[in-house]
Amino acid sequence: MSESVKFTFKIPILGEPGVGKTSLVQRYVHNKFNQDYLMTIGVAPYSRNIMSPDGHRITLSLWDIAGQERFSTQRHLMFKGSKAAILVFDLTRPQSLANLENWHKEFMEVCPDASTIIFGNKNDLTDLRMIEKEEAEEFAKKIDAVSYLETSAKTSNNVAEAFDIIGHHIYNKNIKLGHV
Repeated sequence: MSESVKFTFKIPILGEPGVGKTSLVQRYVHNKFNQDYLMTIGVAPYSRNIMSPDGHRITLSLWDIAGQERFSTQRHLMFKGSKAAILVFDLTRPQSLANLENWHKEFMEVCPDASTIIFGNKNDLTDLRMIEKEEAEEFAKKIDAVSYLETSAKTSNNVAEAFDIIGHHIYNKNIKLGHV
């Protein structure tokens, strides 16, 4: 197949308000970082093309989902058709990791066959860090996540790699299942 063959995979980005979901996706898609907190209202769609290891073009349709409780009734509708979810927590806020279990459960109720990946964001704030890597890795294993990566939207550390990992995973999974 040629490079023009295109696959599109929907991936919502989930987590508590202020963990850096918008900053991560803006860093990945536009290579920009805004220091100021901007609350997402509902959903903000983004997309970025990557290449599969075998040369096919993949479009990652990234849905930056609002973390505020008042948007929770709409989220199930936004999850439909997703092939994976990115679960994001803030390495300086332990409760944001604890709450990922609820985000994971809510997502899997709608998309039980989808994959998940976990991003521990704000790894540039080493002095404020409150969550050890082993704790997050244990949670990732518990929910059978594809991987756990530590990222920084501010410095761009691991951002492209983390998004690309889930994109390639979805592609390979769908090839094996014969869905693409």
